[in-house]
Formats: sequence, C-alpha cells, structure tokens
Amino acid sequence: MLGVTLWRLLIVAFALIGVIAAVQQDGNPWPGLSLQASLFTAIVYGVLMLWPLFTLGRSHEPPSAWIRGGTAVLLLLVMSVYMTLLDGDLSETWSLFEHLLTPLVVFADACFVGASAARMKWWFPFTWVSLPLAYLIYYIADDLKMYGGMLRPDSDKFFVYVPVLLVVTIALGFVVFGLGKLRGLVATSAVTPGGGQAPFGGPAPQRWGTAPQPGMPPAGPQPPAGRPAPQGGQPYPPQPVPPSGGFPGPQHLPGGPR
Repeated sequence: MLGVTLWRLLIVAFALIGVIAAVQQDGNPWPGLSLQASLFTAIVYGVLMLWPLFTLGRSHEPPSAWIRGGTAVLLLLVMSVYMTLLDGDLSETWSLFEHLLTPLVVFADACFVGASAARMKWWFPFTWVSLPLAYLIYYIADDLKMYGGMLRPDSDKFFVYVPVLLVVTIALGFVVFGLGKLRGLVATSAVTPGGGQAPFGGPAPQRWGTAPQPGMPPAGPQPPAGRPAPQGGQPYPPQPVPPSGGFPGPQHLPGGPR
C-alpha cells in the first residue's frame, strides 16, 4: 500500500510540475486543455493518494477504476493531438510534463496498478468521452479561439475534427480497458492453486463420490464387504496389517481347531 501511495505522489508531482511551469511560461495558460487536464490529474491523484486515510487503511483505492481510466484517456488524447495536429515541441519543461511524462505515468497507473483495473466494464470507454466533451462545451461557451479554430462550430474544421477526436477517444479508451483486463488475467493465472486444487501440470486430487478412477464403477469406489461407507467424503480408515509374511493367520472353523 505504501508503494502505491508513493507512486501516486509521483504522479501528482509530475502533474503539478507541468502546471507550475506552464504558468511561469505563459501568464494565462488556464483555458488550454493541456493545463486543465494536468490540473485535473493532480486533483484526482491527490485524492487517490490520500484514499487510505479516508478508508482508515482498509483499501488503497476506490473499487471502481472509472476515474483513473478516464483521466488516462483524457491525457492520452492531449498527447496524441499535440504530437500530431499541433507543433509537438517537447523542449520546454511544461510541454514535456503536460504532453508526455504525465500522460505516460497515468496511463501506466490506469492499466497496471491496483486490482480495480481488471474490473473495468466494457462500456467505460464510451462514458470516458464525457471528459473531453466537457472541455468542448467550455470552449464553445467561453468563445475560445485556440487550436486553429477546429473546435469552433462556425468553422468547417469543426465537423471534421470533432467526430474524429471522439472516435480516437473511444479507441484510446478500449486500449486502456483491454490492457487492464489483460493485466488482470495474467495476475489471476499466476496465482498458486490452494488446497483441493490441481497443481499446475498435475491431476486433480480425487475424493470419494467424485468422478470414478479408470476401472471403477460409475458410482465410485465401493466399501469392502462388511465395512460401512465413510460419511462426509472422508477416506476409508486403514485396514489392519496382516501377520508377518503377508499371509493371513490360521483360520478357525466352528467347533475349534482340528
């Protein structure tokens, strides 16, 4: 649990470094999606970092990975758009953290850290679209003019780029979902079988009343003559050891020895 907390402290530090460096570089970077996504990440992972305190140590993360997956998809979208449609320059500290380092560590956390990643639902990728859509609503409502106007409804680019970005967001969501599920399957297959389970590569232990061994009657092993069958699936008690030599002792017929 301490390792997970320290890891998420690192994510918070990465996100805040990007935010602080962006503010120092540009006096008003707040309308940009890159800065807002990093600030959102710092808040989300600050809460996740303190989650063990909220639950008094009973768990180190919420039972659902929705918020972690959604944050990862949002940052991956920021990174993808910046690297392909915009200038993609990572020479500045703020850009390096906002567009590369923070997205990568959050992506790794969403897919490979914690048990909740394996419990993602198949429909999560469709709902994660709500995060970039919230920014789009803000962009239109505040009449922003960044990103070459491709997010402005009065531009011809709007009806080209927005549907493409929504499809890319869903695709990135399924990448996060698939890797989280794969990690869960690998972790499950690596668990050592417990008592009563078959060891890897070996046959399962047999119990009375289960599938018969080859050559046995369908009803399973039968008790020897004159002995009651054991109850509750218990094994038969050991039979008495014959006298020395492996042969039965002398038999006495009724009336005494002759």
